[in-house]
Amino acid sequence: MTTIAVVMPNRNDSKFLNKSIDSVLNQSVLPDEFIFIDDNSSDNSILIARNKLKNFKKKKIIQNKSNIGAINSCNKGIKYVKSDYLITLSSNDEMDKDLILSFKSTVSKFKKRPGIWSALCWKTINDKKIKFLSPLISHKLVFLNKKEFMKYCFILGNYFTTPTKIFNKNELLKIGGFDYRIGGLADWSAGIQLGARCGAIFYPKYLGSLTIHENNFLSRTLLNNSYKHLANLMMANGIKFAPKLFKSKFNDKLVKRIQFSHVRCLLENNIYKNVFFKIIYKLSVLLLTKKITGLLIFFVYRPFDIVYYFYYCLIKRIVK
Repeated sequence: MTTIAVVMPNRNDSKFLNKSIDSVLNQSVLPDEFIFIDDNSSDNSILIARNKLKNFKKKKIIQNKSNIGAINSCNKGIKYVKSDYLITLSSNDEMDKDLILSFKSTVSKFKKRPGIWSALCWKTINDKKIKFLSPLISHKLVFLNKKEFMKYCFILGNYFTTPTKIFNKNELLKIGGFDYRIGGLADWSAGIQLGARCGAIFYPKYLGSLTIHENNFLSRTLLNNSYKHLANLMMANGIKFAPKLFKSKFNDKLVKRIQFSHVRCLLENNIYKNVFFKIIYKLSVLLLTKKITGLLIFFVYRPFDIVYYFYYCLIKRIVK
């Protein structure tokens, strides 16, 4: 039976930590390992983790002496993983009770071992859960070979949902783990590299919940770095470890996709330098809605993705 470890980095997330750990401990099939890494928190996170995990046999609780960041904490935790696969669960996100069961039962149906496994997820805003409209690749369980996976990466960029991404540990180590330099984009970068190397499994069930909150890791990454810098780092990794995917046409799209996320993040945080663009954005939000304004920005920066996202996020959910 394929084994799986949960790797949970944490820094001062005691507000969410009880629910996050409980979502792992309440699994219908428990993970084979639980690696918890506290990144020098100043709250009572480490006490919560020790209390919650005291009866979990195959656990490792690590307490960093200094703040090394979420990605470096993940990479540190991975060194202790003995399982075949791992999921990096943020300490403010949650698993559905059948995520581990679904992973183990579906991955065993195929002879080949995928580089990445993923499902659909909810998003939680102020304790309210709603369905996250990520691309629906298939209405049924599917193994995407390397060529099929790269096709979806080319036309969509990314279809993963963060709290359901499960990585092939050995393949992840071959690409050097997660790249700390790209922060909140590191799991996306690793995921598309592993899928391009080994293929992927997609399971169309809602099996995790992504907590939406201010000043999240991805936002901090986008606000503190230029989009070109982030794109160049991702492309350098991709060309090295997944050269068949990271060709010029894909790379051109990658830059625009990251630029879209960067601009949207700047505008939402009211720090975009172009005053005219900022005024237009505020008027648009005032006259329309924040969601519609976000779509308009999407049309400006990612026109090549419009048709595909409309189909895979909306039409395919309606027409089976």
